[in-house]
Formats: sequence, C-alpha cells, structure tokens
Amino acid sequence: MEWFELQHESGCEGPAVYRLRLADANGQPIPIPTLLGGPDPSGIIDIGEAGSFERRRLQIISGVERCYGHSAGNMYRYLCQFTRLQEVHPGCRLQYSVRAAPSKGQAEDWEAEAIKEYIIRRGQLPILNRELPRAYDDVVWNAVWERVFGPVTDAPVAAEQA
Repeated sequence: MEWFELQHESGCEGPAVYRLRLADANGQPIPIPTLLGGPDPSGIIDIGEAGSFERRRLQIISGVERCYGHSAGNMYRYLCQFTRLQEVHPGCRLQYSVRAAPSKGQAEDWEAEAIKEYIIRRGQLPILNRELPRAYDDVVWNAVWERVFGPVTDAPVAAEQA
C-alpha cells in the first residue's frame, strides 16, 4: 500500500476506497491502540469510500483546517486541538492510501469489506469511523472471516443455508 501526504493531489477523480493513517513527523505510521491484537502498527484511523476521492480529500483537508468538511477531518482537528495528541506525537499528520474503483458500488463493497476486516482483526472500528456499512450482512462477514482466518465453519456466525 502506497501512502501520500494529505496535501498531495491524488489524481483520482472517480470512485475509490481509501484509508487514512496517523503518521509521525518522519512520515512513519503511529501505532494505534486497539481492543484486540494490541496496537495496530499500520496507524489506520479511517476507512472510507467516495464517488470522487479527490473531492473527498479536499473535504478532509477542509475539516482539518476549518472544521468544515468531512467528519474524519473535523474529528482529527478536534483531536489536535483538545487532546494531548500533538504533545505526545509532535508533528503528527494524516496520510492517505487510495484504490480507484470501477464504480461507486464497487467502492462501497470494498469499504464494507475493509472495515469488517479491521473489526475482525482489531475488535473495533477505526477510531475516526462513525458507522459500520452493511452491518448485518452475514455473507460479507463470513467471506471476510474466511479470507482472514480460514473456513467459514470456524466463524462465530454461519451464513444461512438457502
């Protein structure tokens, strides 16, 4: 996965799934505490999708700079202003990784799968995500479980038989 500074233009004007991570002053990921599996070394704090990633990137920047934009940018701004984040991690910043999708629907599918995988591995949503897309879609949960851990028969929730 390739990571870019938030200010770096993506060139992705179409649909995409993206990840935001917290990086230190040297551009390295800051491990994020999680419920399961210890700190997440990737530093991922948000997973999302957009009909135009470049427009979403600008919305995130607007949130960071003016608290008038995408919720992940707004929340990051509050973390910087009202917590010890900048004291504990001086010079920390957001970086993004993006994967272009052939359609908005495909981007939504990839987002749902990526967030479910994060939950399966880490026991929680990424800290800036506010909701779980397709929360009760057992087919996707089971497919992600199988990809991560093996046969669905070992999964805590088995898909209903048709």
